[in-house]
Parts: sequence; structure tokens; C-alpha cells
Amino acid sequence: MECEEIKVTVRSREELERVVHSIELLYIEGVRSIRIELEEPLTSADLERINDVLRRLPGFDISFCTPRNIVLQDVMDASPEDVFELIYDATRSLFDKVLEAAENEDALMAEAIEDAHDNVHRYAQRFRRQFSQNPKKAKTLFEKASYVTFLEEAADYLAHTAHAVARRWFSGEVKTEVVKVMKMVKDIFESTMEAYRRRERGKTDSILRAEGLIRKEVKRLMERVINVPDGVAKLSAEETLMHMNEILRGVHQAAIGLLKHEEWRTRVFWIRRVKH
Repeated sequence: MECEEIKVTVRSREELERVVHSIELLYIEGVRSIRIELEEPLTSADLERINDVLRRLPGFDISFCTPRNIVLQDVMDASPEDVFELIYDATRSLFDKVLEAAENEDALMAEAIEDAHDNVHRYAQRFRRQFSQNPKKAKTLFEKASYVTFLEEAADYLAHTAHAVARRWFSGEVKTEVVKVMKMVKDIFESTMEAYRRRERGKTDSILRAEGLIRKEVKRLMERVINVPDGVAKLSAEETLMHMNEILRGVHQAAIGLLKHEEWRTRVFWIRRVKH
């Protein structure tokens, strides 16, 4: 009998082993989502064992993963639109977790983020496959495809940022300012995606203005981190800012795409009005 979701709380390593062995059975029974909450942090070895099981279960993927939470989800029957939302949710979740790892100087969480970002690529590939299988939706999906690429690239830069956090993070005033910039980038990233998803008109100019201001802040901080005494921490700070800058570049391109779409809609509106 099909079940939408099962939630499992794991209190020990032994319990996790039992849960891993039961994933295949739950899959066969029709469970569409398994949410595992752990009291002990998930290790890379744990994640690899889970992935070994998932390779035998077509359509079952990790949709969310942190050291203490992991969600397995059946995306086999998901529509292209649903897969697009999964990609967005997974990327946004990565951003949240990267920020949390940076604020808490949590290397373990950062390492898990590096592994989890592969899910975004898997979903993106599934979207592209469905794109080729849905010629009737080609126009709509083609437009979404550029945003899938934007999300996929953002996930890559977030994984690189997580690597910087895991290697060696830094503290003090510079850390506070870098994290603040990361939050600003996250906000504008989400604003851009929400403007696209909701077809909000008139948001492009404000997004582009904000993007320009954040770029100036990134540049200012790049000059400040030169004075970080720890060489490895300094490198981590510089890399983080460079990755945030690349995400901003993607935001800029996505915003320009929104602007062009708005202009196209306006032209179509006036052409139709003139004809009538």
C-alpha cells in the first residue's frame, strides 16, 4: 500500500544500519518519501552506504541532506515543473546550510554540503531528460532550462564555499562581514528566483541595483581580508567572496533574462491591442 512519507528518528549508529537496510523494503512497499532524523551526525561513510542502496532503486534520490537530517524522495513520476521546484528547493537549502556552517564554524556540516550538492545535478539532468520527452511543453521548459543552469551553477559555487568553510574558517569582525554578504547574496538570489516563479513584473531594476551594491561590498571585503593573518583562513575568505561574486554574476544574467521577458510581454500586449 502506497504511503506518502515515513519519518524515522535514529538515536544510534546501530539504528542507522537497520534503517539503511530497510530503505529498499520501504521503497518496494510504495513509500514516496523517507525522512531520517539523526541524533549522531551523518558521516561520509554513512552517506555512501545510503547511496549504494539508492543506486538499486530507480527514481529514489536524496532530496535534502545535512549531518542530522536526510530526506529520500521518489521523483520518478514528478513533472518537469515539480523537478524544477526540487532543484530550486535543494539549492536554496544548500544556501541555508552553507550559511549555518559558516556562522557556526561547523566543518562537519560543510563537508556534508559538499556531498549533498550532487543532488542538484541529478535533478537537473532529470529535468533535461524530461525536456526532451515533452515536445509540447518545449517553449515553457526551454525558458526554465536557463534557470536550471543558473541553479546548478549556484549549487557548485555553494559547494566550493562549503569546502572553504570545511578547510579552515575564520572568526572576528571579518567573519561577521563575510557572513553578512553571504546573506545578502542569498536574499537577492531568492528574490530573483521568486520574481521568475511568480512572474512578478517591475522587480528587475531593483534586483540589478541591489546586485551592483552587493558587488561593491564584496570588492571592499576582498581588500579587507588581505589583512587576515592566518594564510589558510585568508584563502578561505577570499574564495568565499569569489564564489559569492560568481553567484551574483548568475543573478545578473537571470535578471537580464527577466527584463527581456518583460519587454517581450509588453510588445505582445501592444501588438494585440493595436490589432483589436
